[in-house]
Parts: sequence; C-alpha cells; structure tokens
Amino acid sequence: MSRLRVFRLGSLFVILLIVAAILVILDAYARGQFSSNATISSTHFELSGIEKEKAEEVLQQLESNYDRIGRDLKIQPAMKIRVYVYTNRWAYGRATGNWTAGGNPEGPEIIHLLWNGKNTGQNAIHEFAHTVTLRLLINQAPQPLDPAEFDKKFATLPVWLWEAVALYEANQAHNPLLFQYMSNGKYPSLQELNQRSKGAKIYDVGFTLVEFIEYKWGHDRLIQLLLEYGDLQKVLNISEDEFSKQWNEFIVKAEKTPSSIRGR
Repeated sequence: MSRLRVFRLGSLFVILLIVAAILVILDAYARGQFSSNATISSTHFELSGIEKEKAEEVLQQLESNYDRIGRDLKIQPAMKIRVYVYTNRWAYGRATGNWTAGGNPEGPEIIHLLWNGKNTGQNAIHEFAHTVTLRLLINQAPQPLDPAEFDKKFATLPVWLWEAVALYEANQAHNPLLFQYMSNGKYPSLQELNQRSKGAKIYDVGFTLVEFIEYKWGHDRLIQLLLEYGDLQKVLNISEDEFSKQWNEFIVKAEKTPSSIRGR
C-alpha cells in the first residue's frame, strides 16, 4: 500500500473520530435539554424543563389566557396540556425535528417550546392558541377522526391564517410600518406570507391581518374562515388580490390613526 493511500486512510479515520466526538458532545448537550426535570402543574397545564420559579411564571400566563382563547376560538381547549421547555436549540430540534422555529404544538394537547427568556410566556400563549385552533378543526372534521385524512386537509390551511390567529391571540403586535419593506410600500402578498423561508414576514404583520378581518367582517367570519381553511372567496366573497389590496389600505389608514393598530 502506498504512503499516499495510507495517509488518506489515516486522515479519513481522524475525520470520522472527530465527527463521532462531535456527535457524542451534541448528544450529551441534548441530554441536558432540561435545566430541571421536575414537572410543575397548574389547573390546565403541566410544564417541565425549567426551574420552578420560571415555570410558574409561564404557567400563570397560560392560565390567564386559557378561558379567553377558548371563548375567542369558540371551542373548549384540552383540559390538560403538556408543555415541554428546552433550554438549547439542539435539544429542541432533536425532540421535534424542527430546527428553525421557537415552538410548535404536537396535536391539541402537547406544546414544545424553546426557552427564550422573558418572551417564553408569550410564545407559550402563541403555541397554546395553535393547539386550540387544532382542536377547533379536529372537532368539525368527520368523526371518527381519520388522522391521515385530517393531516391532508390540515396541510391546506394557509400559513398566513394559521400564524396570524396565534399572533393575534398572543397579542404579538408590531406596527408593520416600522419594517422597511412595509414603510416603502412593498406589502407582501398572501402567497409570500405563506412561505416562512422568505423572511418569515408573517410574524411581522400577522397581527394586523386578523385585526383587519375583525374590523371589516367581524369575529364570526374569522372563525368561519378557519373552518373553511382560508377560503376567502367562499367566506368573505373576496379574491386574494382584493383582500391584499384592502389590507394594504387598512395599514395606510392605520398610519394616520395609529390607535387602530393596537394590542389586545
């Protein structure tokens, strides 16, 4: 065997050892995903992964919004919801398969959250709103529920509507005109807002989309729009282009009367 071949094999072996060592370190890091293994309970939630004091703050925020969000979305939330909080991105991604988000629901009774300091409670409310929306959609699906068929149907729910409702319920409001692309009049289309990969602009402006729907058509139409999986033509008798145009006008009007962009 030539010296060059021996050198290459040796180099490959070293690389493999390094990769294996990195994986071992990451695995150990992920195993330390929870700063606390204790489970803290409240009336409707069980939370694990963070110290008791922090957990109780998050639980208090969740409990204080439990009834309101149920009333808003016209469905009884799950009676007990499990909340897992991860203290590092690797652990969260390994547990959920989602390497970019900061939280996600796993059905209507489980929430996964990446710890985000003082914003964790509000993020938890956002994910809780997702679980309630899921429960609403599951409740109106043909019973007994066919999970595969429901998943197919759920995949047709527009991202902009799914996220906008959660942003609104969690009071994650931003004045959209503070974002340069909005102040320059480059309003994103609904198709663009459906694509998280394109800057995730839905998180900038989503609150105002629901605010606009509530302002122009009322709350019942918002619920109907959810139940019809975002069919604007059927529920609001409006095309996507016209909806976007009127939403843009709403934003411009809000610039002149800032109180119309408001927290809940």
